[in-house]
Amino acid sequence: MESKKLIAKSLRSGWLKQFYTPCDLSRGEQAIFSYVAQYEHLRDYDNAIVGRDGEPIKAKELLERCTLKYDSNGREIIAGLKKRGIIAKSKNVLFLNPYIAYKGKSVLDSTLKLFEYFRYGEEEVETALEGNAPYEEVPEVVEPLEEIPLEELPF
Repeated sequence: MESKKLIAKSLRSGWLKQFYTPCDLSRGEQAIFSYVAQYEHLRDYDNAIVGRDGEPIKAKELLERCTLKYDSNGREIIAGLKKRGIIAKSKNVLFLNPYIAYKGKSVLDSTLKLFEYFRYGEEEVETALEGNAPYEEVPEVVEPLEEIPLEELPF
């Protein structure tokens, strides 16, 4: 999955460290991700998705807060996010992937184990450290561009 690199950003009452924004999401998946990737919707020590009262919310409530219905399409959206490793469910609690974004100083090991196979951005870091960063080589000798007199320009 392709991703866009981001930096930590301040939202209302604190900081959310967001490293990547997943691309190629459907409209419903994007609505849920936009809701979840906010400071006040994450619990700081385990990255659980919470409501206004600080308690974990269930999939039905998450869909309703994103103005989506809890029907087969809504459950399919949640399943798609789980399949991509953006969110996970454990003991009836939804979690956001801490390799995408997290709140607080650290994340519990149990949360990291949920997303063990969905470590976004790791490939880019490894190739950069090895000196094999994916970029095009620029030739050392660059020929100067041909100068065109102003009188010959069409405008």
